Amino acid sequence: MSVLRCAFLFALLAVDCRARVPRAPLAHAPTSTQIDQQLPAILRDRTPYLPDYSYAGYHFGERSLPVLAATLDVTSFGAHPDDTVDDTTAIQAALRAANQQSGAVVLHFPKGRFTISQTLYLERSHLVLQGSGSGDGGTVLVMTKSLSELPRDPRIEKLEAYLVKNDKRVDGKPFSPFSWTGGLLWTRVAQPLTEPALTTAISGRRGEHRVTLSSSLALLPGEIIRLRWFNHGGNDSPLLHHIFGLSRIDFGPRLSGSEAAVASEEATIAAVNDRTLTLVQPLLHDIEPEFAVELSRPQFLEEVGIEHLAIEFPNQPYAGHHLERGNNGIYLTGLSHSWVRDVRVENADSALLSDECANVTLTQIDVRGRNGHYGVHLGDTFDLLLNDFRIEAEEFHSVSFNTHARADVVTRGEIFRPSLDQHRGANQQNLFDDLSTREDRGKSLLFEHGGADYYGPTSAAFNTFWNVHVEFSSNAPSSILLGRIEDAGPARLIGLSANRQLELDYARAEVEDLGQAELGVPSLYRYQLERRLNAERADQGSLPNTNAPR
Repeated sequence: MSVLRCAFLFALLAVDCRARVPRAPLAHAPTSTQIDQQLPAILRDRTPYLPDYSYAGYHFGERSLPVLAATLDVTSFGAHPDDTVDDTTAIQAALRAANQQSGAVVLHFPKGRFTISQTLYLERSHLVLQGSGSGDGGTVLVMTKSLSELPRDPRIEKLEAYLVKNDKRVDGKPFSPFSWTGGLLWTRVAQPLTEPALTTAISGRRGEHRVTLSSSLALLPGEIIRLRWFNHGGNDSPLLHHIFGLSRIDFGPRLSGSEAAVASEEATIAAVNDRTLTLVQPLLHDIEPEFAVELSRPQFLEEVGIEHLAIEFPNQPYAGHHLERGNNGIYLTGLSHSWVRDVRVENADSALLSDECANVTLTQIDVRGRNGHYGVHLGDTFDLLLNDFRIEAEEFHSVSFNTHARADVVTRGEIFRPSLDQHRGANQQNLFDDLSTREDRGKSLLFEHGGADYYGPTSAAFNTFWNVHVEFSSNAPSSILLGRIEDAGPARLIGLSANRQLELDYARAEVEDLGQAELGVPSLYRYQLERRLNAERADQGSLPNTNAPR
């Protein structure tokens, strides 16, 4: 053990880790003036790079989620609650009718239990699937079949062929394609177009908002563009060193030898001046000519909502890790500026999965019932916001920053038996923030993570854990090792606390206020959001009609 680590562990063991006072619900973000005198050092000196997480979620946190009146009702198409008759055909007819209407469509479900036996696809913008509440007496969608019992969606077929080709197995059994894909409710672009590169980007700096292109394009403010960084330099690539903050390390072949992008960002254009773009969000990475950064236009559905309902599956035993039957609740793909609100999922293999999404808010998510694979999975996503949630079911990964998750925020949640997964696959610059967790196994699996070695190391640079508390049960020893991370890029660990003394073995981490039960800035996300909104108000000279997300 190094002298530095010995000294570090000695300092940790000397910390008084007191139980934290339960948090009251926070109606609004704390103001900067209330907390400026209690700032952690990383916010005061600003020497270590800290990502700006304030742009996460629906319309960058600048608008409240809309409250919309119903325009269609599923009962008009023959779906009726509490009669045990399969309602799938009627609901699909209602969705087809919604697809034919212009303007925003809110498809309403009354109170009661609806029987579903097939996947329901949401395939247009400005569509809201709206129930009558997720609690007792609300709307419940009861799924009677798992995805493994249904005809394969083309995306599932493609994934299954990949698993077979690569002989992916666990305990001798083939991997399930439903381990991280598919769901009862599935948002998707029905007929996706190809996404060719339009031009290359030649300069830009991490944390700044300006990008210079190699040629001018007909782009407009408000458009979403995709920047993709490609590694053409093998294992010793300056780009990989920049993204991961690591050198003299063997990267997995999916990073060192793949033709696919190793990082990407879906940013919104704020202004255009010839070959120079000003972006709403800051750049995640530098742009250099030798980095091979391409610009393209992604395809997204917008203003799609799923709200005020529950999803229930039969309470059957969990089939096992990577052997899932496909009892998945919601699968989000191809979304921007959309939301899932006030949704309960019970007895799922995975409650909520997401891929290829940007600026989506997931709020008031409640995961219950038997154990499963993912509580909430944030996959190839950018600027997603998960807040005000509760995961009571024991999950293999409670919350996962999965392959290519970027600048996502998980804040103000409660988790039982927590596993905060940094899944291999170049997840980067994500935030676990203001979380209360409970652990009764007498040990910590807080940093337990998944992912194959071919996509290692564990994570790229600047993942952040901020104000995460673990409440251990009485059978826990007096001193707890939170976990071990040896191969990740530099991380920021600020205000990890517990009702036990803590040990930490996390390589390349900027650590502050370990064991401090009450952090002066409870939420980094809300602190950064409030500072940004205040600065924008000062620039405009008046208060905009916006609210911090709740």
